[in-house]
Amino acid sequence: MSLPVATASLAAIRSSYLGDTARNLEAVVQFAEQTPCVLLLDEFDTLGQERSQRG
Repeated sequence: MSLPVATASLAAIRSSYLGDTARNLEAVVQFAEQTPCVLLLDEFDTLGQERSQRG
């Protein structure tokens, strides 16, 4: 594909402050929209598991 690979780790995106995780994730998506690249979201499935375990 001849594109650079960008990797985003959940540890770098996740925050304990309300709304920060969503803002961080949005920043990663905006970067990928503006910069042609292959985006790898490392450990992304962990975010869904954490939300479902809270209830």
